[in-house]
Amino acid sequence: MFERKLYRIDILRCALCQDAPCTKACGRIDPAGLLRSIWFDDEKAAASRFPAVNLCLDCPAPCESACVRAGEVPIRILMTRLHEEVKPELEIPLPEDENRLRTDLCGVPLENPFLLSSSVVASTYDMCARAFEAGWAGAAFKTICSFDIHEASPRFSAISGDNGSIIGFKNIEQLSDHSVAENMEIFRRLKEKYPIKFILASVMGQNDAEWEELSRLCEENGADAIELNFSCPNMANGGLGSDIGQVPELVERFTAAARQGTKLPILAKLTPNVAVMSPAAEAAGRGGADGIAAINTIKSIIGVNPHTYISAPRYTACQRWAATAAMPSNPSRCASSPSWDRIRRFRTCTSAPWVAWRAGPTHWSIFCWEQAASRSRRR
Repeated sequence: MFERKLYRIDILRCALCQDAPCTKACGRIDPAGLLRSIWFDDEKAAASRFPAVNLCLDCPAPCESACVRAGEVPIRILMTRLHEEVKPELEIPLPEDENRLRTDLCGVPLENPFLLSSSVVASTYDMCARAFEAGWAGAAFKTICSFDIHEASPRFSAISGDNGSIIGFKNIEQLSDHSVAENMEIFRRLKEKYPIKFILASVMGQNDAEWEELSRLCEENGADAIELNFSCPNMANGGLGSDIGQVPELVERFTAAARQGTKLPILAKLTPNVAVMSPAAEAAGRGGADGIAAINTIKSIIGVNPHTYISAPRYTACQRWAATAAMPSNPSRCASSPSWDRIRRFRTCTSAPWVAWRAGPTHWSIFCWEQAASRSRRR
């Protein structure tokens, strides 16, 4: 089994520059891109892109002197470690043909199985366009609603491990603060410029009519599939988000309402804030969903100040639970996600070919039923 060699703590002083001076000074490799991969816990991909010959071994390291924090980031040493420690342990070479990554979601073609998640990173035209240019197959757009959203500030915080890596991300983010009309304009612009990119329109209504209307509008303005947000734990008003996902009868009712408004594939995004997720998944199937998205974030209280007893991010004198994603949510995700037997039952009652497993606060990974079952068995 591959063991980590490099950690974020090794490059904590790296500023992750755009148009980085270290790469400009080098001219032979892209140290900035390789450092970025290490920062985001992807040293294997960095080593795969590193040349077969260690070009840094006898190099005077102009990259280090050009760095905005000159002398503080050991670039040459890190590049050498990539070549000597990580590269020899790679199991497969970096694929040259990206067509191998092509797949589909409920029959809709995808260039690869990676989408931006329905979050702040997929909330504007510019963000989605930059992601598409970088190679993302699509985006689950930030949840669209017809009611006013008033966000708190600050609304993000993180939990760091002992090696400096972020192991958890907490937010009190709600839904899109753009109007429905503004979001529909974004969909039209994205589809006009990026016709083959996948747009998963996440929506949340307050009643049957809103679920139906939002689903219809998203289809009319270029969405490729609909995600029903039955899972957001941060809604200021009751009866929304995870309050729906915890009641299978409401999941079925609002899924059926959305189905009345669209013929597009529908994914029900479920909440892990239940003892078992399967009843809600089966209810979504009865309502007409084509698949499930599992999971959204879990309710939590973390980063508590021992002097004030207020958790991060602090925005008032009082604090309540918020949503946490990434590594701390794994135990809850595994415990609440449908078992293989329940997945098969959901597949039988819906004839749905796909299940999507939410992989973090910024992206999705898409797996077919058999892959999902394999994960469930391994865990």
